[in-house]
Amino acid sequence: MIASPVLFTRQAGSAISWKMFITPMETIIPLFLIFLINRFVLVPGLLFKNNGLLYGITVAALVVICTIGSLIYQNQFGDRFSNNSPISNINERKMTRPPFPPEELYNPDFHPPLNDPHPKGMPPFANILIFSVLIVGFDTGLKSSFRWAESEKEKARLEKENISIQLDVLRNQVSPHFFMNTLNNIHTLIDISSEKAKDAVIKLSKMMRYLLYDTAHGETTLQKEIIFIESYVELMKLRVSDKVEIEVSMPQVTKEINIPPLLFTSFIENAFKYGVSYQQKSFIHIKLTQEENQILFHVENSKSKTMDIKNSTGIGIENARSRMNLLFGTKHRFDITETESTFAIDLSIPL
Repeated sequence: MIASPVLFTRQAGSAISWKMFITPMETIIPLFLIFLINRFVLVPGLLFKNNGLLYGITVAALVVICTIGSLIYQNQFGDRFSNNSPISNINERKMTRPPFPPEELYNPDFHPPLNDPHPKGMPPFANILIFSVLIVGFDTGLKSSFRWAESEKEKARLEKENISIQLDVLRNQVSPHFFMNTLNNIHTLIDISSEKAKDAVIKLSKMMRYLLYDTAHGETTLQKEIIFIESYVELMKLRVSDKVEIEVSMPQVTKEINIPPLLFTSFIENAFKYGVSYQQKSFIHIKLTQEENQILFHVENSKSKTMDIKNSTGIGIENARSRMNLLFGTKHRFDITETESTFAIDLSIPL
């Protein structure tokens, strides 16, 4: 690589001298030194530690020092490896004339142009100044791009972990709250009907198995979630009177669809908590619909005129809303409709 300028620029048949190797080194070595210092010292030590001004001043000083050093080297040692002697200098710089064209043989005033075999190029220190700016700019930009990409990747990983932790917290809030209400229901059933209480315990054990094992990895199937909802509703029916109108509509799932677990539990639990009245006619309507690319969930319940459901829902609507935002972002729809006598939630989540 270092010898490539010599091999590709020398004329055929000409000898290779030390000067041919030394001359490119006068530019390559300072540039390589600037690259190393910038890459491994200045960028991580200054630029990436928010010392942009000091970094710029240091880089400029480094380039100036290397450029001045190259200029001093050229003035002091530039001809050391040159094979030029006074005689050879004259021979190398002697004038040569190209062949005369036939029609100009008899023209005494014709003087062909003189060819200088050693045209002057850009001095090495100027090359260092120009290429050092390009190298520093390109290397710093490339290093900054890689650092930005790594930072974004780490940020995405931390956000994903944070979302997972928050979802676990919300899920763990749902389960104890659900068990507390269910155990209260079973306690009430023991005095009413021991057989119904036994059935309730069996249903509860199946639901606990679902909560402990089927939802442990943060994902379940729509079919299992529907079975869980139906079991929960049946368990809740055991403690309400026949005067409470309860309607449940669930789809027939023909294929396996994965969804986050316990998406609808808090809403149904909220409906039973505030939709059942023993003094007046009450109702709970639950409907889940599966469409091609989304799931629609609707729950509506009656409420007393003095009850403010949104401010009395335990873990409540706000936690449920937070969970939906974490899971689906802007891809879901969450609407609450409240009147003096009814409270309804409409949820749409993508598949």
